[in-house]
Amino acid sequence: MNKRELVDCEKDAGVAKKPKPLPCASINPDYLRDDYKSQLAACWRGGQDLQDGGEMMTSPFPCCVLPNFIQDSDGFLDALKDELLRLKYYEKDNDLYQFHQSNDLKKFKSSYITAFRSLFLSQCHSWMQDITGIQLDNSVDLTASKYDYTDVLLCHDDELEKRRIAFIYYLVPPWDDTDGGTLDLFDTDDKGRPRSIVKSIKPVWNNFVFFEVNLVSFHQVSEILCTGKTRLSINGWFHGAPISRPAASHEAPLQYWSPMPMELDTLVSWVKPVYLNVSIQAQVRAQFEKSSQISLPDFIVDEKYQAVCEELRSKECNWEQNGPPNKRNILTVVPTSLPSTARECLNFLRSEPFCLLLAHLTGLDLVKDFQHHLPQLVTRYTEKGMSSDEPIELLSSDDDQEESKDKEKRGKSNDAEVVKDSTDLEMHATIKMVSTKSGQESVDIDPECTSVCHATVTKVSAGCYTLAHDPPPQLDTDFTLDVMLFTDSESWSSEYGGAVTYISKGDDQELLTIMPDRPNLLALAYVETDTMKFIKYANHRARHHGDVSYKMLSVTYCEEESEEESS
Repeated sequence: MNKRELVDCEKDAGVAKKPKPLPCASINPDYLRDDYKSQLAACWRGGQDLQDGGEMMTSPFPCCVLPNFIQDSDGFLDALKDELLRLKYYEKDNDLYQFHQSNDLKKFKSSYITAFRSLFLSQCHSWMQDITGIQLDNSVDLTASKYDYTDVLLCHDDELEKRRIAFIYYLVPPWDDTDGGTLDLFDTDDKGRPRSIVKSIKPVWNNFVFFEVNLVSFHQVSEILCTGKTRLSINGWFHGAPISRPAASHEAPLQYWSPMPMELDTLVSWVKPVYLNVSIQAQVRAQFEKSSQISLPDFIVDEKYQAVCEELRSKECNWEQNGPPNKRNILTVVPTSLPSTARECLNFLRSEPFCLLLAHLTGLDLVKDFQHHLPQLVTRYTEKGMSSDEPIELLSSDDDQEESKDKEKRGKSNDAEVVKDSTDLEMHATIKMVSTKSGQESVDIDPECTSVCHATVTKVSAGCYTLAHDPPPQLDTDFTLDVMLFTDSESWSSEYGGAVTYISKGDDQELLTIMPDRPNLLALAYVETDTMKFIKYANHRARHHGDVSYKMLSVTYCEEESEEESS
């Protein structure tokens, strides 16, 4: 019987082919030499510099970079990359990060992923203990991550019970310094808070980076600035006995003040007349009581709004970087140092007349017996297309076709309710108080505010963000009213990020998203005090479109607890 006939007989007899041997992964043998391991361990402890290959840093915290970490035989790494790219990835998007991640790799049985995981559970596990001197248990977390254009992971310390060594293994295409996606390490101040980036590590194919998770291991993945490239990595943690940590420190409590006394006529100077109309206020109040939030466009009188915008853009406004980076990277200005008109605007937003107007727009008890005292315009208008008594149209932004398309891209469905204001009224009027009890004018009525407030001024541009974190101790109240006036927002686009977002504590589910992409927008949100608020990371697109920014004058009102309630 010839060879061909023998093969045919084996086929007919159903003889099984020999299974293909499983791939095997191994650490680069240079890193397994006893002399190199001893050198590496000494460097980890800070005793000497690493002489041969790789890079070791002991400051700001122990971190090592080893090139060509896995011995690449028989196309192992390309095959591993192909298997990883075929996995299902899930969008990870909250205040801290935006990228895609797989499930834990232990859930997958494909050959090269299994071989890689086996390497980290055995050879790499014991090697890591020898190098770091840290006693590790047998658990290892391994997931794959994909970072694409504008993806980012902001400043954090990886602290979670039993995490001892964090690692990243890169499978990236040729990567340029201008592509972003670096692993950035932060130093710390005398209070152990992250301060500034002192080291940036570029992702490189087959590079392995690992560092100790400790009290000061603050790091981030910088924004991906390139299109057409994916920053693919396998990352995770080796676990061991948890280290002791001091109690978390809290920032100083916010200072709250009573609303500022002002003449009632100030309302006429600052607020568009449509919002001083009683029937319009009723519409706004009905919508607010339904959803606890609303956005009012074109709110401030045009001349005042333009003056405020110009001053906040000017060199007179001394914006300063505000951190620390594990809580925020935002530009702020001290309210008392604002230029004159901007300072007047902020003072108006925390004044007694505005507090009274808020009470009528929201129905909240910010002013004692506010429902009996209406700020009423004497109706002398120059009309431009609509009378002062004609109701404006209240619509959800869901009904705005363009907004809906934008929301589909963002996957959001809970944006703020918006008042669509098409009025353009010139007002020649004065404000007077009208008592609803008697129906008579009562010019001498002085609104008695039952609330206190706190004010801030922020600027959001590319790279700015705030993270959701436990806020400083607040007043003994269950709810607060956030008042946000957005300026220069006409140049802002949703594709830049930067949305003001509310989430429930302990839950990434967004309760409310306010996108500041309308000019002269006043947003109101009534939230529980344990609701967490953050400004989503503003990506570099804002810089590429003329370095645009928006500013936000923000006042938080709290209803003071009455003596009857406290008793």
